Amino acid sequence: MIDQKKKRIIIVSASVAMIAIIIVAVIGIIQKNINDRAATLSFFIAPESSKIEIDGKSYKSGDQIEEGEYTATISKEGFETQTIEFVARAGEKVFLETYLIQNDGGEDWYATHEEDDEIRWYIDENRFQAKLEEFYNNNPILRELPIKIEYYSNDYSTYTRYEIESDIDEGYTSFIIKISDYTGGNYENALSKIRNAGFDPEDYTIEYHDYTEDYSWGKAL
Repeated sequence: MIDQKKKRIIIVSASVAMIAIIIVAVIGIIQKNINDRAATLSFFIAPESSKIEIDGKSYKSGDQIEEGEYTATISKEGFETQTIEFVARAGEKVFLETYLIQNDGGEDWYATHEEDDEIRWYIDENRFQAKLEEFYNNNPILRELPIKIEYYSNDYSTYTRYEIESDIDEGYTSFIIKISDYTGGNYENALSKIRNAGFDPEDYTIEYHDYTEDYSWGKAL
C-alpha cells in the first residue's frame, strides 16, 4: 500500500500538473484571441537597415499588430524620412514597401549597396505596373486596341486595310486613338469597329491618316 507521505506527493504532483495544463490552455486561448485580432506585418523597404516605427514603437517583418489605423515612420541617417498611413485588419497581412531618398538627392548609397538597389528597382517596377493597371482600368478601350483589319488579294498575299491603335503619353496620363488607313475610304468603317467594341468614338481624340493621300497625320477629329 502507498503510505500517506507518498500519497500526498502524488496528489500534489497531480495537482501541479493539472494547474500547468490549465495555465497552458489559458495562455493558448489568450494567444489565439490575440492572433484573431492581429495582423501580420511584412516590410519591403530599402535601405534594409532603415528604422521602422509604428506609432512610436519599433517593428520588424513577421511581427503582429492589433487591427486598427496606424502611421509607420521609416527613417535612416542621411535619408529623407517617410511616413505611411495604413489600416491593419485582423487575420490579414500588412505589406509596406518603399525606399528612402538620400538627403542630398544622390545615388551613392544605392550604387554601393546592391541588395538595396535591387529592392528599389523592384519597388519602382511595382509602382509602374500599378499605375499602368489603373490607367487601363480607367480606359477600358485600351484593352481592345490595336484592331487590325486585313484582306487577301488574288495571290493570297495579306494586306492590312486599316488599323486602330492607341498612342499613350510617356507619363500614362492620357492617350489618343490613331486610325491608319492603307487602302482609303475606311474612316467610317473604323469608327464602326470602335462602336461595335462598345465605345463611343466621340468620347476620344481621334487622328485619321489616309496613306493613299499623303504621309502626315491629319488634325485631331
